[in-house]
Amino acid sequence: MIRLEVVDGASPGRVYELTGDVAFVGRAPQNEAVLDDGHVSGRHLRIVRGLDGAVTVEDLGSTNGTIVVRGDERTVLEEPGDAFELFDGDVLELGRDDEICRLAVTIVDEERSAHLVSVKSVGEEAELPDDPVTLRRIYDAQRKIGRARDLDTVLAAIAESVFDLVAHATHVTVVLQAAEATSGKKGEVKVKNFLPVLTRVRPGHSDDEGDGGRPFVPITRSVYRKVLEERAAVLAADAPKEVASTPSMMGASVRSCVAVPLWEGEEILGVLQVDNRDAPGMLKGTDLDVLLCVAEQASLAVANGRLIKRLVVAEEKARRENTFLKDREKERRGGREIRIIGNSEPMKELLVQLGKVADTNVTVLIEGETGTGKELVASALHYRSRRRDELFVAQNCAAIAETLLESELFGHVKGAFTGASDDKKGLFELADGSTLFLDEITEA
Repeated sequence: MIRLEVVDGASPGRVYELTGDVAFVGRAPQNEAVLDDGHVSGRHLRIVRGLDGAVTVEDLGSTNGTIVVRGDERTVLEEPGDAFELFDGDVLELGRDDEICRLAVTIVDEERSAHLVSVKSVGEEAELPDDPVTLRRIYDAQRKIGRARDLDTVLAAIAESVFDLVAHATHVTVVLQAAEATSGKKGEVKVKNFLPVLTRVRPGHSDDEGDGGRPFVPITRSVYRKVLEERAAVLAADAPKEVASTPSMMGASVRSCVAVPLWEGEEILGVLQVDNRDAPGMLKGTDLDVLLCVAEQASLAVANGRLIKRLVVAEEKARRENTFLKDREKERRGGREIRIIGNSEPMKELLVQLGKVADTNVTVLIEGETGTGKELVASALHYRSRRRDELFVAQNCAAIAETLLESELFGHVKGAFTGASDDKKGLFELADGSTLFLDEITEA
């Protein structure tokens, strides 16, 4: 549980007890913690308790900002979506100048460790049954998961495969790493945050709401932590009896539970939790072995699905940026085609030469004194060619330091030299399929 107490503000002494995994704070009535201060935004911030117990806070783009105070340190939450880890005793300041609402943070860990029936490391070989029917189902499950591409399809395939393989499973939950939060001084330590991304209920079960899903299914934190700490699959066969008053398992009405890690190399990507919430002792050691076998293929599919999702997002972002840059260039030109005005014989000869080389792949040298319009000619050459719909890339070489010229033109990889913290594409690669204009090339 997370307790927030108003220390300074419109309602000093008021206490909010946040019991869910996600809680919103602000003036809006739908927030878990509703504040009366006028300078506080409707949804000012969000507090998230990850399944590993880490508590993080995010400012949601509030008008007056949020500061985390820890002793003598004051950390401003600058960008919406930037998560910062909270600790017991921290103070949240909502607002600025003389209008500040201060909230004292108390984090209460009510969780007890689960008594576990079986623990098997991901490095151990799964003991599969000799039953050909079960082996065939495992094979079909591997194929179904392997054929899925995008992350949502992968997660759905995992849930369906679990119900096919584990006859007594009533609920399936997949938890994945959601974000990294900063702990301590900003940028000092990164804390991984895990959250449920999918829950499925066996069709026909009393909890089934018709679409196989459910708005919220509590996660067994005690088992989840064991999975992360030991990189192992875990079986708790009679949860209420063995775990006694562990809040997360009692709140979830879990009677039997198997939790299996999803991993990529040394990194834990998430956890696959399979429950029986009807009767004790329904999940067995054989279920643990079967799920551990399936988890290897599921881990690869999840890793690939997340990669594909990132690539799709990056591609869409690049497309939007490209459209913006082309629109800006078009606006700079006043929405008109590049026109070179002149009736002299040298100008007519220049226009004829432009027409001849516009749709070729030859390199063109444009000479002229400063101010005579070399970039105008290069731009006219680009917009008269088949490359007109691509981005016109222009660079003044005289403005680039000699030591950086090679990197700017041809790019570099991370670590190629001091200060190369990331891979960078060069101008030649950026202009591939388009036109690259290098101005003042003799001054480089």
